[in-house]
Amino acid sequence: MCSAGGSTFFSLFSGQNEPEKMNQSFGNAMVLVCVFEIVLSALLLIFPNPILKVFGVTEIAYPDAILYYQIVALGCVFQGLSQLFGDFVRVSGKPVLGMCVTGIGAVTNIILDAVFIIVFDWGVIGAASATVIGQIFSALFGTYLVFGNRTQVKISKDIFHLNKELCLQIISCGFAFGVAQMAMRFISLVYNSQFVQILAYWFATIERTNITPEKLLRSCAVSATGVSATSSVEFQIPNLTRS
Repeated sequence: MCSAGGSTFFSLFSGQNEPEKMNQSFGNAMVLVCVFEIVLSALLLIFPNPILKVFGVTEIAYPDAILYYQIVALGCVFQGLSQLFGDFVRVSGKPVLGMCVTGIGAVTNIILDAVFIIVFDWGVIGAASATVIGQIFSALFGTYLVFGNRTQVKISKDIFHLNKELCLQIISCGFAFGVAQMAMRFISLVYNSQFVQILAYWFATIERTNITPEKLLRSCAVSATGVSATSSVEFQIPNLTRS
């Protein structure tokens, strides 16, 4: 939210040829991102059980889920900074480098997943650690670009002094983007919860009726197409290859 709002005002002030406000929009956005992400990490670590319950984590999956959750929660700041740096690199006229800020983290995550999970057999801890390390690499590369004078941002102590009016403008400008992101997370939450219920029903049906997974999948596929059933287990599947 703050990175989107800050980068928007950065572009606006750039068009108005106001370099001081351009730099201040970055500094204020960075401070806001750090504050919000630290608060988010604290809330996630303080209330893990209610949040995991909302996301549909079962008792069986809880030990692994809480390990992954706690490690990833510690990386919120790095994720927020990588997003911030990527946005400001892009609006500085370097979209390829902006893409690289995100890409470096993704590639690092994939490589470390293989190393930590397959080679070291660290399981969930390895997967979570790979995610956070990938975010750290993205943040470090973004820091190198922005603080290394490779963008239009000119770093000085003054740009990090919070301007109340500018901060409110940054938050209000990025609010729509933040709401859209939260909506996407909510949809993912609903899908995840429904998926868990479907799997539970699926395995319960297999155990209760001794139906094979193949027949159950065929039943689900047919019911999804609106074909009426001839019994509770078998369905008449139309011959789709018939001319």
